[in-house]
Amino acid sequence: MKITKYFLPFIPPYFPLRATCIKCDLETCFSGLMWIRTNERRFFSYEYQCQDCGKLTFSDQISDKGNIVSIDRKCDCGGQFRRDKNIFCPFCKHRKSKNNRSESFLFISNNVMRDIEHQHNKT
Repeated sequence: MKITKYFLPFIPPYFPLRATCIKCDLETCFSGLMWIRTNERRFFSYEYQCQDCGKLTFSDQISDKGNIVSIDRKCDCGGQFRRDKNIFCPFCKHRKSKNNRSESFLFISNNVMRDIEHQHNKT
């Protein structure tokens, strides 16, 4: 059985992924990115998923060190919010794998981001 992988950085803000879990019927909206435009500028917030409990959150944390894939803030459950792992159901954890875990790194290179994009589109 082929399992499609979905990663938050590649879900467009104008076309969020509304997914209904086949195990528990929970509908979840994965946005990946949200922006708010004011007269002065646009504010960007990126979506992250806790790798323990599955809770979704937005953050406007940015960095010049590369592609930020995890934020400094921890989830209420103590888990790490990341956006470089396959998304899973926040209720029953369907599609959660051994790869959905906390990591020591917060940034990835453009090459690694391209590899993740390839998995998103081709797997």
